[in-house]
Amino acid sequence: MKTLIKFLLSLTLSSFLMAQVDSTAIDSSQTSPPEAAVEVTVEVADSLLAPAEDLVSEDSTVTELMVLDSTGLDSSSIAESEPFEISEPEMVLVQIDPEPIVVAGLMAIGPIYFWSNDGLQGLNLTSLPYLTLLDPTLIAIKANDCNDLICHLLATESSGVDYVVVVPEDDANFRIYDTKTKVVVFESSRDELLSELDRYLKELAGTNLVAVAEEEPILDSLMAADIDPNALINAARADFLKVKRHQFRSMDELFSNAANLARDYNAKWSINFFPDFKIGIRNSLLTPGWYTKWWTTGDHWDDATKDEYLATLVNEEIVLNIAPEFHTLFGLRIGRFGLNISGKSHIKLILPGSIPSTLIPVLPMQDWTLNTPIENGGVELEAIPFVLKSTLSYGHPLSTTYGDVKVGVGVNMYTAAGYIHFVSEDLSITFTEDSVMATASGEAWGTYADAQGHLDDPNLSNYDPMNTLSDPTFGLDVGAIMDLYPLLNREVELQVSIRNIGAKYSWSGLKHEAWTFEQIGPILSDSDSLEEYQHSESILLDSKRNYDIDIPTVINIAAFYQPLPRILVGAGIEKAFTDEVRFGYSPDLEIYYQANFFATDWIDISYYHQTKYGDPVHTFGTGFHFGFLDTGLSLSLFNGLNAEAKGIGFGFRSSLHF
Repeated sequence: MKTLIKFLLSLTLSSFLMAQVDSTAIDSSQTSPPEAAVEVTVEVADSLLAPAEDLVSEDSTVTELMVLDSTGLDSSSIAESEPFEISEPEMVLVQIDPEPIVVAGLMAIGPIYFWSNDGLQGLNLTSLPYLTLLDPTLIAIKANDCNDLICHLLATESSGVDYVVVVPEDDANFRIYDTKTKVVVFESSRDELLSELDRYLKELAGTNLVAVAEEEPILDSLMAADIDPNALINAARADFLKVKRHQFRSMDELFSNAANLARDYNAKWSINFFPDFKIGIRNSLLTPGWYTKWWTTGDHWDDATKDEYLATLVNEEIVLNIAPEFHTLFGLRIGRFGLNISGKSHIKLILPGSIPSTLIPVLPMQDWTLNTPIENGGVELEAIPFVLKSTLSYGHPLSTTYGDVKVGVGVNMYTAAGYIHFVSEDLSITFTEDSVMATASGEAWGTYADAQGHLDDPNLSNYDPMNTLSDPTFGLDVGAIMDLYPLLNREVELQVSIRNIGAKYSWSGLKHEAWTFEQIGPILSDSDSLEEYQHSESILLDSKRNYDIDIPTVINIAAFYQPLPRILVGAGIEKAFTDEVRFGYSPDLEIYYQANFFATDWIDISYYHQTKYGDPVHTFGTGFHFGFLDTGLSLSLFNGLNAEAKGIGFGFRSSLHF
């Protein structure tokens, strides 16, 4: 045993010398001052050992060396031996943002109340991001006969106002009324109104207990608690978004701007169950007032009256536009993809204004000008019996730092069935005492499809309408919609669309002729036909001509705003790149505005004002929304419904959503 103790002492001494050598290589900057030595009592169980005091005296040097060596131990080894502790996330209360509210002001002067926001000026209420200050003009009209406060509060029904701030005439406290309960929710001085209102609304919104790790952002903690911030915002906007879904899910809206396909319609499928159409007819000159003034007098005209009548027609043009349009013959939406087949017809007739005064000699006039040719150059007829447009579209939502953007693109294929175009710059009509002479010449273009003869006298025995189809051509539609709510904290939306990019009609075989026409016959004839008095000739210039007609590219920019959930207003501009009124498009910059009022969840009424062909067009409409079914009717009045009216139109739409 004594030998064993000596061996242990030798081993301890060797370890001490090695530690001393190793400690000289440690950087002084990393060396911490030695801690106080911890003396450990060792119990010796061997009875054969010398007395404890002898061992201590004998081995004191070794004990001192062991204590000194303990200062050179690596602290990292100590840390590794310590147990690893995982801190649990702290549960904290997070304030939920209040829902958007609408506030209006009611002035109080003694027992008299009147609606005005003037008393709220300078309070900076709109600095609260969830508060909207509504102009109470419409409420004031409804409350015109009110003599007490309760009556005024009842007048806020359906106005969208959540709270009414009663502004006193003196320095008394402001009173805030809840329009649902018609009771005071709190009172406050002018200086503290903003902070008190903010505190009250936040108390209503409440808080939510979420787990937040140390220094963890609040947004991350909300996500960790399965609370989607966007979902909270959309929940507050639910009533506004519901109206947008009804407004922009019709087939006409879906395919006039493909970005509408990127909206969330809460329905995977949409389909029309009856063709959607708009039919309109418009003339540029002859109005009900003109007819009433000149054709219902029941008397002969003197020279002055005749000259005044002719002045309304001579050197004028009568432009007749007939445009039946089926904007959806078949429409289908599946998710964000859409397929639409539309069709329309184009008929444009231009007549010199003097023709009505020369082709109908039986007028309430006397002393008709005889033996003097009346020139009527400028006759034109252009028609495409039917145009088919097939569109495949896709919409996709994007998230940007400036807000949510929806984009869409549509690929169109165009096919036109038939084409005819007559132009005459030389039409002369002469009246004599007993006859009328008419001469004309010009050019004509048309599809003949195996018809024989000339355009003015065709033989249709072998006519095949399918052979009049144009060659398939293609064009693009693009669109974008930006939700400006994140920027403005208002329900504002900007829409941009460009339609018919690179589009055209193209025929590979078209007949082009020059023609002349002459008629000399009696003013009154017993014959059933005037053909015996007519003579015409045609010269074929080309029978296989390639003929292209550009379809105008149309740019539309519009903005929509919802001041209240059930009211949607919008305004925009539209520009068609064409040199003339053609195919339903006008070269003028057309400005339009509209207003929609959703009286209930199942019905809305609308007004749409557009400048078209230089005249105002008023369109009144109504829509019906029965869950999965949407349908609507519209009535358009060209230049109003009065003596100056120039045309009328009618429309119908329908769609199913499921």
